[in-house]
Amino acid sequence: MQAVGDTTEQQNSLFVKIKMSLFRLNFFSDPDKNSEWHLHGQRLSTRFFIISIIIAFFILILYASTYSITKTDSINKPSIDVYFTLQDKYPQTLICPCSSTTNEHSQFISFQPTLHPVCHSDFITDNWTNYLVSVSSDGIDTNDFRYTNAAFFPTILSFCQLSRKTINNEILIFNSTKYVTNSVQEIDLFNSQTQQLIGDMKQATMNSFQLLISMSRQTIWGNALFSVLAYLYTPDATINYDYNSTINPHDLNLVFYPTYYQSSLNTTCSCKIHPTTCNRLSAITYVNGTVNKT
Repeated sequence: MQAVGDTTEQQNSLFVKIKMSLFRLNFFSDPDKNSEWHLHGQRLSTRFFIISIIIAFFILILYASTYSITKTDSINKPSIDVYFTLQDKYPQTLICPCSSTTNEHSQFISFQPTLHPVCHSDFITDNWTNYLVSVSSDGIDTNDFRYTNAAFFPTILSFCQLSRKTINNEILIFNSTKYVTNSVQEIDLFNSQTQQLIGDMKQATMNSFQLLISMSRQTIWGNALFSVLAYLYTPDATINYDYNSTINPHDLNLVFYPTYYQSSLNTTCSCKIHPTTCNRLSAITYVNGTVNKT
């Protein structure tokens, strides 16, 4: 029991000594300032200094534990699969510089335009046109579409050729336009940009074609040009003309009135007054002379 008591007293004595040493610890002692007031201030400064050192030490440990070292690895000419793998793994830090900052659209976008089936049909061939010309001279009714449309199908051919030329011109412009970037774009962003480019190209093609059609229509309509079969106007003399007269018909003053067509079973219209919406019924003349309109 004596040994245990001595050990406890020694521990208490050691604790008291350590406590007193910490209490009297003074890093800023000054022989010229050894009064109780100065000693108290020096000890407070020492304690504040120790606490500051401890806080700074913990901050340093915390910073060191969260600090990451950036390591840069370079892969020369990676395959597309390797690039996609790296893109998924390092989406924020991956940088893939391009060997060329400008690339023509034709290097990564291609078009295969398809025209309306009529542009590949027999209806725009010379054989069909020659057939219409031959039957129109066989005395068929003037309401028969084979008579009235002898010039229609060549016009369709012209529209097909105009469409093809317009598309080819826009593709040529599109292909020669350059896509500028100094690094490989993220795949979703690249797809979005290419879809926007394609959409703009399609819209530009439609606008160009519609402009040409509108110019042609306005030229014909505004200048009162005549079609082969005088679709827009019907001529009429300003005076009653006697066909037995000796007056040359070419010397007569003629007035041209807009021609009206039966666009449906119940309505009529004029291509002069309604140039964009008026059309006439189609007809086929049978051998017995009857006419069916559709």
